[in-house]
Amino acid sequence: MKIRHPKTIYSVAAALMGIVLSATLVFSQPPGGGQWQQSEVRKERMAYRIQAMEERLGLSDAQKELLAAHREKQWEAAAELRTRLRETRQALKAELTQMDLDDAKIDLLQSEAKSLQAQMADNRLAGVLEVREILTPDQFSQFMALKGKHKGRMKGNCNAGEWRRQ
Repeated sequence: MKIRHPKTIYSVAAALMGIVLSATLVFSQPPGGGQWQQSEVRKERMAYRIQAMEERLGLSDAQKELLAAHREKQWEAAAELRTRLRETRQALKAELTQMDLDDAKIDLLQSEAKSLQAQMADNRLAGVLEVREILTPDQFSQFMALKGKHKGRMKGNCNAGEWRRQ
């Protein structure tokens, strides 16, 4: 059997390959548009965890309101510091890629990054102390225990399932 039009066969094969490849690109996108969807899912998951924590600790309505306001304030402060730290790191990276290095500028950017990280640590500690003011001593000790188990789960601790089972 002799093939009369090999260009036609190659063209059809190329078209089919193009369709198959484009279909995989279309279906490889995350559902709901990616970043926005992930953000919404993350917010829902966070709300669920907060509600579960509130139930486990037996918080009053007043405590829930105080903690919600505290959480919002902490989030805004941390977001601002994270943005500034990201910008500082980008500037440092850009400076390091220059042909002529400016040691003074690199040192300044590195010092600024360290300062921002120290501010973030200070804010976290201040936040924990503020939560301690809102909760009773028993609630605070339960909170710290649950928080520690959650942190271990986030870092791949072998006791990860314990946090969910309690």
